[in-house]
Formats: sequence, structure tokens, C-alpha cells
Amino acid sequence: MNPNEASVGSQPPDGGALTVSLSLVIPAYNEGLRLADGMSRLRSAIAAGAIVPEDTEFVVVDDGSTDDTTAKAIDLFSSFPHVQHVRLPENHGKGGAVRAGVAVASAPIIAF
Repeated sequence: MNPNEASVGSQPPDGGALTVSLSLVIPAYNEGLRLADGMSRLRSAIAAGAIVPEDTEFVVVDDGSTDDTTAKAIDLFSSFPHVQHVRLPENHGKGGAVRAGVAVASAPIIAF
């Protein structure tokens, strides 16, 4: 991880290596008020079978937000088995946030 990045936490199963087929990188900047709406759309995609949480790693990258984005993301994604939270100390733009997420993603397929 880049020294300008701070990992907030991750939830690998049983403390072992992640066994996922897809890493979904979610860049977020000052999204504290909107994350719940995005989670609603994500849950709809899961219900439709488009995303399988047991096979998907969610990499949420807080791009230097000044609101409660990280805390909200930790709360909203807590029910998923494979989650990484990355907090950038300052804003690097969407591209920088995506690159930070890709750098820590563990699946052979990465989407953002």
C-alpha cells in the first residue's frame, strides 16, 4: 500500500486468504449522506443474482472525505463476508481512489 493510504480494516474469512472471484472497487468522496441509497441499489443487484456476496470482495475507498463516509461504509458493509476499507488521507480524485482500491484488491477480476 502507498504510504499516502491508510487501511481502515478488512474482513477476510477466518483470518485466512480471501477466496473471491470478483473485487468490486467503490470509490467514495463525501458520500456519507448517499451511501445508503447506493447500498439499496447494491442489494437489488444481489437480489437479482447479478452479484454474489460470498464470491465478491467489496473494496470501499474513502478518498479523503471530510464527512462520515468511512464510518457509514463500515456500518453498511459490515454484513458482507469480504470487505476492505481503505481511507486516503487526502483527496486524490476518482482515478486515484480507484487505483488505491485496485492495488489492494485480491480477486482475479476487478470492477469499478
